[in-house]
Amino acid sequence: MAVTEVREEVRQPEPYRRPKVVEWLTTTDHKKIGLLYISTAFVFFLVGGSLAEMIRTQLFNHNSKLFTFARYDQIFTMHALIMIFLFVMPVTVGIANYILVLQIGAGDMAFPRVNAFSYWLFLVGGLTLLSAFFFKPGEPGWTLYAPLSEHLTPGSTAGSGTDMIDMGLLILGMSSLLGSINFLVTIFKRRAPGMTMFRIPIFV
Repeated sequence: MAVTEVREEVRQPEPYRRPKVVEWLTTTDHKKIGLLYISTAFVFFLVGGSLAEMIRTQLFNHNSKLFTFARYDQIFTMHALIMIFLFVMPVTVGIANYILVLQIGAGDMAFPRVNAFSYWLFLVGGLTLLSAFFFKPGEPGWTLYAPLSEHLTPGSTAGSGTDMIDMGLLILGMSSLLGSINFLVTIFKRRAPGMTMFRIPIFV
């Protein structure tokens, strides 16, 4: 008489996985941070593009009354700041975050948490910059240099709006500084064995 053994399969409990949103918001993975940089920069690009359309609409008629002189100068200034500091630079940083680590054969950035912190500084700095629209007098003029920003725009004075722009630029500058240091340390210290400075890819 054959004896059959009944083996009960012991199911291992599945490991806990954080929700996708939490995983993306708390990530230190250089690829995900790169994608966050790029996607956020494109959102700011849409905002800057909308301001460009407002500028073109104002200039469509030589005597247009769509915006006041002060508001037009503010839109002009914000469009330029957004396109440079919130799109061109961050989208480049995002691409570098994604590609650079792979090209030099490193596992991740030298300081992954600093890398994530740099992204959040970029986001906070961008939102601080845009918040200038909601502050009184909020008319920064087109130069941001006192006393020109106080006198070039008729009926405007430097105030809370200019302060918020300055604060936003300081935060963005800190983000760029930390990111740059992180890139440099990663390139100098985390390269694959045998990859000398003359062998690294031209992008790096």
